[in-house]
Amino acid sequence: MCYRIKFSNVDFMRFFDPGCGSWVTRLFLQFLYKKGYIYQNLAKNLFFAKRIKGVPNYLTKEEMKKLLQVSQDNFFHHVIIHTFYELGLRLSELINLKIEDIDSSSMRIRALGKGQKVRYIPFSQQLLEKFRKLVKTQNGYRKQGYLFVLPDGSPLGPSYLQQMIRNYAQKAGIGKKISPKILRHTHATHSLEAGIDVFTLQKNLGHQDLSSTLIYTHIADSSFSQSHQKLLVYIRS
Repeated sequence: MCYRIKFSNVDFMRFFDPGCGSWVTRLFLQFLYKKGYIYQNLAKNLFFAKRIKGVPNYLTKEEMKKLLQVSQDNFFHHVIIHTFYELGLRLSELINLKIEDIDSSSMRIRALGKGQKVRYIPFSQQLLEKFRKLVKTQNGYRKQGYLFVLPDGSPLGPSYLQQMIRNYAQKAGIGKKISPKILRHTHATHSLEAGIDVFTLQKNLGHQDLSSTLIYTHIADSSFSQSHQKLLVYIRS
């Protein structure tokens, strides 16, 4: 990984291991200063720029369809994957979903995101029907508590979800590394390809900074080109 380093008025590039490069460099510079090999403690002026995020991985529409199809044998798992994909939730947000967070009148679901920030995400009638079937019991419906629970009533854990998604990806013959985060990236990418604007997507994903949402535009360039063509047709009409 490449970082830009600045020593006072000197600016040049170096390559470091992301896990240990910064502190190793600082210790080395402090050693040189203490031994008298350099006359200024350059470690004080050492600056490491933030790592530049690359284009996120995601599933194609065909791969996502396969993942949903192979999970239909287990309704509980199928609803989890559908929820990840349709809502674009973070792992912790899905784990903490409560039945009372679902508002069927407004067709919005309440998600508790980073920094305890609440946002409301629209969902489909299809997903609502799956939620209702999920909370149905012999005596009626569960009306409160975690939406997704294990047979003993305990909430899901991160490792359970990560392994479950990997298993279905393997079953679907998807060669990519799949995780809840990849499903979130897939939701974002497909949303832009479907024509959703970046500001709406930013709100749905719970991004505080628009730049976090804009990384998906590099993937969905083709859909933006199609949208531009639609604009040209509109202008000429």
